Amino acid sequence: ETAAWRAAYERRYAPLRSLPAPSLRGVTATIHLVPAERRWTARGSASLVNETLRPIDTVWVAVRRDVTIGALALEGGGGAAHDDRFGMHGFVLPRALAPGDTAVLTFELAARRRTLSANSFSEAVAPNGTFLVSLAFLPTIGFRNGYTLIDPRLRTANGLPASAPPAGAMEGDADDFNVRA
Repeated sequence: ETAAWRAAYERRYAPLRSLPAPSLRGVTATIHLVPAERRWTARGSASLVNETLRPIDTVWVAVRRDVTIGALALEGGGGAAHDDRFGMHGFVLPRALAPGDTAVLTFELAARRRTLSANSFSEAVAPNGTFLVSLAFLPTIGFRNGYTLIDPRLRTANGLPASAPPAGAMEGDADDFNVRA
């Protein structure tokens, strides 16, 4: 089922790869860990900059499906398209983000991490201590390369070309941020 989901994600959102997207230039967040309940909350903002040479009229934001969204808004953004199946949110801008322009994404997120698994270890909230080794719980911008299949056999079996996705994609990698210092 996971392979079919990944293939469906790639078929639906691969066109985003060719569209201009803003770069994530900085994130400020307050994270509250509640070990007794094995949950966390995060409230913050991210600065997005159009470092491309083309205006951007829609900004796509990905939030992991196991994260509850209390609020997600893009400064100057109009209505958002929500795709719960893939955790994608498209914000249509009434005025395109021109090259060099900045917009602020604000968010309030929460999740429970009661058990450890291969995919949630880095965000597990344990009663005896927690160390976050990943920022995968934060929103990302645009297409998530980490959601693609890289095994040629799985790709073919799921109706995708056998060729690997673009460089940098790692199957199962949720830390595919386009962050620049």
